[in-house]
Amino acid sequence: MMTSAEYGHMEGSQCIEEIASRYRGCNSDVLPLFDKWCSGKQECSFDTRGNELNKMNVNCPKFIIKLTRLHHTCIKADPGQIIQLELIDFANYEHASDVISCHSVYGFVLERSLGINQTICGGVIGCAELSYPPHAWYKREGNKAIIGCEDNDKEWTVTCTGNKWEGEIGNCTKTVVIMAGIIGVAIVLSVVAIVIGVVYVKKYSSGRLTDKAGYLSSYFTHKRGCGSTSSPWIIKADPGQIIKLELIDFSSHKQDSHIISCRAVYGFVIERSLGINHTICGGSRRQMTLYTSKTNWIEIQILKNDKKLEGEFLVKYEVIGCAELSPPSNAWYKREGNKAVIGCEDNDKEWTVTCSGNKWEGEIGNCTKSVIQEIPEAPRQQNIAFTSVVIMAGIIGIAVVLSVVAIVIGIVYVKKYKMRQETKRAVLVHKTYSTLDRNIQAYYRPVTMDQSVDNRTLWDIPPSTHPEGQTMSSDDQCTCATLQMRNNIDNDKRTEITSLERQSLYSSIKSN
Repeated sequence: MMTSAEYGHMEGSQCIEEIASRYRGCNSDVLPLFDKWCSGKQECSFDTRGNELNKMNVNCPKFIIKLTRLHHTCIKADPGQIIQLELIDFANYEHASDVISCHSVYGFVLERSLGINQTICGGVIGCAELSYPPHAWYKREGNKAIIGCEDNDKEWTVTCTGNKWEGEIGNCTKTVVIMAGIIGVAIVLSVVAIVIGVVYVKKYSSGRLTDKAGYLSSYFTHKRGCGSTSSPWIIKADPGQIIKLELIDFSSHKQDSHIISCRAVYGFVIERSLGINHTICGGSRRQMTLYTSKTNWIEIQILKNDKKLEGEFLVKYEVIGCAELSPPSNAWYKREGNKAVIGCEDNDKEWTVTCSGNKWEGEIGNCTKSVIQEIPEAPRQQNIAFTSVVIMAGIIGIAVVLSVVAIVIGIVYVKKYKMRQETKRAVLVHKTYSTLDRNIQAYYRPVTMDQSVDNRTLWDIPPSTHPEGQTMSSDDQCTCATLQMRNNIDNDKRTEITSLERQSLYSSIKSN
């Protein structure tokens, strides 16, 4: 905020003291110009050689160099809250690409008060690598991919169209479905918790001010929409306190004017509990008292700049008075303005305290004991902004904990499921090999005799091939025998014998 601005010849010049002594002080107050250029803004720029300054009548001769002397003070104004948006595009997988293109228009983000229309773009062409289920294999060739199970012959083929794989993929086990469900529940819990937190903070803390004093700037309303009719400022003090408002108008410089006219409507001050709607008028005086509330809760709505008057403005607010007292037990309490009287119900003891600034001064005794105690004030309103941050952090923390717990439970379940599957598979393999030991097949050597033969021949080394023409392994030669029982036998017929049966049969043949 600019506090003073002068243009012309300044006091104390030493270079032209003799010549310019009679012109000393030929300067002019140019605060209105610098209020228009700089006051109420975070930064500003101006040209001291510009036409607007040169037009100022400073009554200085041409040979005297005219200078500019400025004084300003920095005032912290409440900026309000803004909204940051992020796009999580599940169709965009080209993470390594630096090329940003608007392949698909998803929608728009509008700031109607500023006339901003931002397009939501997404959808870069291409499909991500597939995450195939456990116990499965994956092969990709261009825009096609094949997924198959390791334990069986199941296969699925999918095709990449744009950003999306088209086709169905089955499950080799139940792991994918279970894990996806658990992760989905975790994500839903997180989103629900965060949404609840955002709604709470937006509903109960957006634009609320609980500081004892501060400034509200029209600059933030015009740039960000904070304090507008759709998102007004709410100033809340403790019960028993009131709020005083002052207007610092950088478009007006009639300091001594007693005629207050409404050249421009800047906004409104509203006390909803009393039905009061006070108009904020500007353009008459640079600084003046705007409004003093009758309750501890007011709402300030700043209108959009209609450009009728140049320059910004500030609304200074200050909480005045003391909060209501909480009298001790068995006591009564009466307040009149800045004084309060507390007395005992059972006797005639009374104490009077006075409000100084925002604090009660004086002592209050105890109606049940003679001990003097400090003045108890009503529980003060907590800083809602700080409380909202804590609540939001707690909600997000709970969401994260729930998500982690759900995922951990899912991982433990999946591991146990896999262990059970491996155990079943091991038992199945053991049973299979045990069955093979008992069901070793004896292959018959073909004969051409028509009549039955009584002699039996046991071949110590079987033929090189099975009757089907398949070559036997060395393991088969160690465990198999060929038994010729009789002629005219079906080549496909086989007799199953165990190892013990082969040994007994071999012994009986040798004895014959």
